[in-house]
Amino acid sequence: MNLKDNLKKLTERRTGTYAAVKYDQSTLKILTEWMKIWNIPDFLVEEKLHTTVLYSRAPLHPEDYKNLDAQQLKALGWKFAPKALDRFSSSSDKNSPKNVLVLKLEAPELVTFHQSLIQAGATHDFPTYEPHITLSYEVPDSFDISKLVLPPVYFIPVKLYFEPLDLNWESK
Repeated sequence: MNLKDNLKKLTERRTGTYAAVKYDQSTLKILTEWMKIWNIPDFLVEEKLHTTVLYSRAPLHPEDYKNLDAQQLKALGWKFAPKALDRFSSSSDKNSPKNVLVLKLEAPELVTFHQSLIQAGATHDFPTYEPHITLSYEVPDSFDISKLVLPPVYFIPVKLYFEPLDLNWESK
């Protein structure tokens, strides 16, 4: 059995594939300052801020995808504008639902890329894919997001990465 066959066998045993983009430090600093100014409750630290591109219960084979670094992403010219803030109740734990605050992005390139991964055999648990950054998992019902002004920053991705799907990500 050759290396490619071994990789394929390992991949088939995985639970799925996860892909996300990380953003440049200056963007994240601006977003963090914005969250402080607007008193976003329990906001995520810079290292945790990202946009999920794919959460697939079906694994993709290694030849179907590749990580992209800052230089490769810069060549693509991806730059995403804030579109809207939204809040929803997380349903992962029915006994103690959490209010999640997200910043939706105008990112047609991510939508197109997501769709290409679905066409390559990935799955998606939701009817549509809407690029966003989760800002907080603990926003009280009393926190009024209608008064917030969108952050004054474009989101410039510096890393696109793929990894095995972690079904227990919430516990970490």
